[in-house]
Amino acid sequence: MCEKRSPDEKVGVVCKKNGKYDIVEYSELSQEEANKTDDDGSIYFNLGSILIFMLSSKKLLKLCQDTASLNKLYHKAFKKIEQWNGEAAVKPDTENGYKFELFLHNFLPFCDQGKFGALKVLREDEFAPVKNKDGEKTDTPTTARELMLA
Repeated sequence: MCEKRSPDEKVGVVCKKNGKYDIVEYSELSQEEANKTDDDGSIYFNLGSILIFMLSSKKLLKLCQDTASLNKLYHKAFKKIEQWNGEAAVKPDTENGYKFELFLHNFLPFCDQGKFGALKVLREDEFAPVKNKDGEKTDTPTTARELMLA
């Protein structure tokens, strides 16, 4: 994990949920929760997940076999979904549909007490995401390349 650059950065946050470690998706935090600050003014939910995990293959296979539990863990995300208008694919300007997602990190609540650890790393050393096209402000192929070369 690394520190979030801003409250609205589109990364999940590492936290405790119902007494167990978990990653809460950015889309599942309310504006109030995302903008919550500590007494010193820093972001309260500041530990952004960079989705790098190490777990045993035995544990992963065990988790994958429990489909009843996994099916309860899907996340609902409102996304821009291309549509076919009869002649061509049309890319919408705004979100127009729901996507249901299941992430590898959904295994965290299944980890036994004392069997989960998190490493906080420096963003500039370990995290160069590509989430936007070139020309945007952050997280583009160009900014990722610059971070990797630095």
